Amino acid sequence: LGLQKGNRLATRLFQIAQVQRVAGNRMRRPMMTCYELLALFSVLRFGEDSDLLELLFCLFDADADDRLSVEDMTLCIFAFLDWTESEAALERKEQEEFSKFDKYKEAR
Repeated sequence: LGLQKGNRLATRLFQIAQVQRVAGNRMRRPMMTCYELLALFSVLRFGEDSDLLELLFCLFDADADDRLSVEDMTLCIFAFLDWTESEAALERKEQEEFSKFDKYKEAR
């Protein structure tokens, strides 16, 4: 996907992909298992529409409450906007539309 380490979108995908639970109260290392990586890759590359929709829902549900709120949507949209490659691909009119989100972010 061309995401840089530390990018909000990359961080969110990493969090979603980490499905392994660690017994007890131990903290999990900040790494993904090979099985988690393969599972994420298979959904992104070969997933059915329903699989991709479920992944997108999880991606947008930032607080993991199984509901999409305005805050969830705002956080995810900003994560996509941080993805510099996506902004560079926008036409001028689309960039002007997306710049309105910056005004919303500043108002909060």
